[in-house]
Amino acid sequence: MIADNAKMVLDSNTFIEAKNRFYAFDICPGYWQFLEKDFGQGNAISVMHVREEVLAGNDDLSDWFKNNLDKHYFADCQADEDVLARYREVSSFVTDNYAAKPNAIFDFLSPNVADPWLVAYVLAYGGIIVTQETSKLSKRKVSLIDVCDHFGIEHINIYDFLRAEKAKFILASS
Repeated sequence: MIADNAKMVLDSNTFIEAKNRFYAFDICPGYWQFLEKDFGQGNAISVMHVREEVLAGNDDLSDWFKNNLDKHYFADCQADEDVLARYREVSSFVTDNYAAKPNAIFDFLSPNVADPWLVAYVLAYGGIIVTQETSKLSKRKVSLIDVCDHFGIEHINIYDFLRAEKAKFILASS
């Protein structure tokens, strides 16, 4: 059960997959209006690495970010000692538990990847990670979900997030 006051911490794919698939700007503008409102009310947050991943796309989603989601909605984890300490814990866990998979470690802990920072932020400040990622238990990839599970971090998908936030997208009559 999701607590009413739980902070939702959004992964990059809650924006990227939504734009590319089920909540495209031209199909469901209500999704994007909802996100803007949820961030503005302080119910949702993310980390600067997510912002940077999205802005690197240099597309209509990055334009939407620039115009609708202020930088202060994204935690600057590298400037936060509590998050940095937790990042070191995440890094140690991944390095120790995926030692036989050096490419997987490199991919997960690369400087431009948001996943370890999301985990570190939630370890430091609490919250629920919202992601479309699923458990991989793969020989090739470190999954955000598997790392969350190790640290006891709650995670949900977009649909559970929308239900928890009581989002409604209603077709307007024309």
